[in-house]
Amino acid sequence: TTTTTTTTTTHDAWAVDAHLAAFHRALLPADWFASGGGGANTTATRSMTQVPLRFDNAREYVRTYAPFVLAECDEHVRRRSGEGTSVKAEAARAAERDEEFHVVAFDVSETDSERLSDNDLVLLSKEELTAKVTEDARLTHALAVVDGREMKTRVRLRLYLPDTTMTTEARAHSESDYKRFRTVRNALTAVKGERWFLKSLANLSTFTREWLAIHAFPAFPYAATILNGTPAAGIGGPSSVNAWSMPDGLKTFVERSCNDSQIKALESALTREPLVLVQGAPGTGKTRTIIPLLSVLLHSVPSTSSRAIVDFKAYAKMREARVVATAEEKREAWMRASPWLRGTTNPRDAPPPPTLAAEKVSGSVNAESNVSPSSKPSSNGAVRVVAQTLGADAYRRSKILVCAPSNEILDEIVSLIIKTGLVDGNGETYSPTVVRVGVNVHDSVRQVSMDALVSQRLGELGAHVDSVRKFEAAVERDRLKQAILDEANVVCSTLSFSGAGMFARMSTPFDAVIIDEATLAVEPSTLVPLCYGAKQVYLIGDDRELAATVLSSAAVEYKYDVSMFSRFRKCDYPVHSLTADKTTGKRKSTTASEKKRHVHDPHWSGAAEFIRTNELNTADGGFSKEGFRDELIVENTKKGEAVGGDEMLADVEDGDDSNRDAFTDSPDEPAKKKQTRRSTRA
Repeated sequence: TTTTTTTTTTHDAWAVDAHLAAFHRALLPADWFASGGGGANTTATRSMTQVPLRFDNAREYVRTYAPFVLAECDEHVRRRSGEGTSVKAEAARAAERDEEFHVVAFDVSETDSERLSDNDLVLLSKEELTAKVTEDARLTHALAVVDGREMKTRVRLRLYLPDTTMTTEARAHSESDYKRFRTVRNALTAVKGERWFLKSLANLSTFTREWLAIHAFPAFPYAATILNGTPAAGIGGPSSVNAWSMPDGLKTFVERSCNDSQIKALESALTREPLVLVQGAPGTGKTRTIIPLLSVLLHSVPSTSSRAIVDFKAYAKMREARVVATAEEKREAWMRASPWLRGTTNPRDAPPPPTLAAEKVSGSVNAESNVSPSSKPSSNGAVRVVAQTLGADAYRRSKILVCAPSNEILDEIVSLIIKTGLVDGNGETYSPTVVRVGVNVHDSVRQVSMDALVSQRLGELGAHVDSVRKFEAAVERDRLKQAILDEANVVCSTLSFSGAGMFARMSTPFDAVIIDEATLAVEPSTLVPLCYGAKQVYLIGDDRELAATVLSSAAVEYKYDVSMFSRFRKCDYPVHSLTADKTTGKRKSTTASEKKRHVHDPHWSGAAEFIRTNELNTADGGFSKEGFRDELIVENTKKGEAVGGDEMLADVEDGDDSNRDAFTDSPDEPAKKKQTRRSTRA
């Protein structure tokens, strides 16, 4: 299995292999030279149909999108095929039959090995690949996929070379194709050590993941919603709307830092709506809304009002109809629940299983946390004990996947998370455990990239060691990657890279997926990060901007460039629209120097804290707003100011301290008269 294979928690491995085989059967039989270097999937183009707004069933959904994925893959290969160079290879052994495919191992030089990556589409030829194509080259060539490595300089290729005795699908090929298949098959299975030429045409990872995603789609818990473009039945009920609630500190932060439209969108994170659409034109802060959205998702607590309404009449009727146990039956039940009364050892006093004890020693289980072991079978058949959280924390959402169509958009989000941080339930800012997974990482966020975090943990291991230690370091690197991915609260990846194999091996599934600029992605690409059991998906974008990026002009004619977000909008799916209203509940930012002076201003900080945390009622003779305003005027007068009480009080109540410098002197400067806010407005 290659590192690009995508699996889901609900999709069996055998089904993934079957779908992957179907993808390869559609691509690999093509005659590369007959098609002029591309155009291998004319059948896929002929199978295209108009993308409807709604689908009747999952079969129609798969049949609609599968030809588009093949056509896009073919166009991608056609555009990239001229970039590679051919390399010499030697067959390490005769081809082996793997069901309907042939697998061959080739030895290449160390330099040429770096030109071949897993899941590359490779042109295999017995003749050297030159500008002039000979008849022998036409007869002894085939397309293959890099199916992994047996060592650094030995690559394994997977070919599809059917004969006329195979399936009906295979018999659809022309006689010239069968002749070519037979010639290549005989050359590969005859003797080893034969010289061949390999040329990498393009990488198929993105399209492989999209293909597997559309076939895994029927197992999604919200598949019906995706098919119909309408909310699931029951969404919007009392148990759904009040599923979670924000702690007071987080709620205060949201109310003071977001406008009304953003707050309304964030409230969707408190529901059980499986698919949420957030639409925002440029300038409405739709990308910046991801920060408070992450905070709400990670720190909201299960709401007591989300419990189902109890039917007390039915409960009373059930109690009346129950069979009353006899004294002997009650005694037997107590004995079963308390086996130590019969002299049996209390199972809670027994030592932990060896596996769990080893995990405790290694530090993977926190002895102070409230955890309970759960047994899971490992790959070798042994029972692996995994710590599970119990209590209220078991119902919190602790792992979020953030995706974007491109590396540039994703790095902007990661940079925003690093700079601003998230807000916890107490309203305090903190830095979450975040990891940026993928390639082409921008320098500004490289410190949280997967490679940087792995290198940080490895230290200098493997810098000056022998080959055995280097192999051990490579294994340790893979193990650390998986550990970092499991530990992170926020994982950031492009849509395509979220289908990498490391995501399928996670021990903890994602609680929610956030996709920014979702309107720029085709629907199969949007499905890729949804394959890991997330219960909620947030699509953020603006369908009034550019459509999704599509390579095939024929696919555009059939509306393949309509994203899932745009299709849902046309189905009148509920959308949370953001506005550019920056005055409602929007807190003004302060510069670093203003924050520094704020520390030296006890009058202002005390006033702000008092008004924000007290009702200021006068019924009991306490402080009133009027009295407090007078106190502010007195303090300002002492500093050389005679105005500002009313407006300063309003600013404090709104959380606005940007005008504080008009009333406060720098601690390093003598008191002097400054221009007031009132005169500034004039």
